[in-house]
Amino acid sequence: MKQFCLKYLNIKNQFKNNKIYFFVKILFCILFAFSMMMDSALVFSGDISQKLSVNYFESITKSNVAIFIITFFISYLVVTLIEFIVDKVENKIYVNKSIQHRNKKIFWIAFIIILILWLPYILSFFPGGVFADTIVSINEALGNTKLYNHNPVLHTLILRLFLNIGMIFSETNGISLGLMLYTVAQVIAMVTVISYFIYWTYNRGISKKYVILEILFFGLFKLIPLYAISIWKDTIFCLVLFLYIIFLADIVYKKGKNLTKLTGVIHYLILTILVIFLRNNGIYIILFSTVMFFFIFRKKILNQLRKFSIATIIVIIICYTIQGPIFNMLDMNTELVESLGMFLQQICYVVSKDGDITDEQEEFINNIIPIETIKTAYSPCVVDTIKWSQDFNSKYLEENKAEFFKIWFEIFWQNPVAYFKAYLLNSIGFWDVNKSTINAYTNHTMWPTLQGNPAYEQHDYIEKITKHSIRDSLEPHIYISSAVFLLITLIGCIMTIYRKKYINLLIYAPMIATWITIMIAVPVAFALRYVYILVLALPLSIIVPFLDVKETGVPKLLKEEN
Repeated sequence: MKQFCLKYLNIKNQFKNNKIYFFVKILFCILFAFSMMMDSALVFSGDISQKLSVNYFESITKSNVAIFIITFFISYLVVTLIEFIVDKVENKIYVNKSIQHRNKKIFWIAFIIILILWLPYILSFFPGGVFADTIVSINEALGNTKLYNHNPVLHTLILRLFLNIGMIFSETNGISLGLMLYTVAQVIAMVTVISYFIYWTYNRGISKKYVILEILFFGLFKLIPLYAISIWKDTIFCLVLFLYIIFLADIVYKKGKNLTKLTGVIHYLILTILVIFLRNNGIYIILFSTVMFFFIFRKKILNQLRKFSIATIIVIIICYTIQGPIFNMLDMNTELVESLGMFLQQICYVVSKDGDITDEQEEFINNIIPIETIKTAYSPCVVDTIKWSQDFNSKYLEENKAEFFKIWFEIFWQNPVAYFKAYLLNSIGFWDVNKSTINAYTNHTMWPTLQGNPAYEQHDYIEKITKHSIRDSLEPHIYISSAVFLLITLIGCIMTIYRKKYINLLIYAPMIATWITIMIAVPVAFALRYVYILVLALPLSIIVPFLDVKETGVPKLLKEEN
């Protein structure tokens, strides 16, 4: 106990030995304590559509401040305990006995076990769930409505492929058959990617016991199979992003040498393009990760990695041009309001609270949406009640973008606290570990408007065979906050810094970038699907701090230096 206190609780020694880590640890504890303080002052009904009179922040009191102080010290002790655990279990998780073997059996073992464990979900909810956004994509895929990039065009085209195949075989049930084929393909793709990851970890020196835990996690944790049968853009995007993250880990493992070969460059660029075109924030995730990559490998980008660097920059520019000017020219990009949700919510919060607004600012806001409408329609946890209002003038907003940001900035300086509260209210689920809802959590059922429509009929084959449904036991009844998965990811980052494996942070870059981009323009306070990569990559987030340089002469997995 004395040694533990001297090594792990001695602040002076920690600061002296690793200043970077000490400051990161303190910053993390402060931010977490602050989130808990704000959580204690938050009044949330559980319904995101409720008004500001129901979902709001109470004034900060001494008891809230006490929660901040207590949480700070507890979180500091917990992180310190995790340091101790990391040091103790490192050799039990990262055994690194042989990285040269390539045991393909582990892939097929994982594939079969996980697929068997998923069968109850597949058979109970076949062909899966259709979400509101999916209905829009289906209509676009069928040519019933114009093709827009609000739901990524690439995902809509993939849906079109399966729907067309379904219609070839059945004129009457083509849509239903197409969705069945899509779900089967998605399930196979998901179990393949997951099995590849398990194979990858096993052949990179991770212990068999942890590999078994990975298989059980992916097979039994409800949020994995439920997303495998969710027919929406988020599942396929996160699968591709997960592959991109694994490839980044390979880049670190090989110290960038795999990018000196044409096959490695092509592999990377294909994943980059898919990430960009399967989610509208994909390009920002790639930009964030690329900047971090260039910083880490800065000594190599002008020589060994020069061709790769040039190719990457060219691809990013081309993708940005397609998604920007070209899509605009083809009128395929959605309205500006889709990316301004948070900014609108902050202005509406100030209006609803009768904050400090000048006559000139009020006149401009009235041209977008009447002040009185804001006071009756504004819901602090979702922007839809504003942007879907019949009084909302999206055309005026489009034509006056520069003026909008000018007014937004002016009101910010006049009402900074109100803006901050509005921001936290519109993003509760992404920072508060204690709050969660069913909203966009999973998607294993048909959207209510589709009930009774034969084209979207869902089958419970287990009930048909056994006369007993197990759906209720498969559905989630306890909803885990997105912030919990973020917390695990951040702790992984912190432990990576603690172990001074700074290069390993590149593996976390896409995950952190996903959360940051959502926090900048989040349209709703709760939506696990937006940051689902934090769930899918959770087993990887845990082991990154353990992937270390060994003194055995065995090939290194992750090296701290370039």
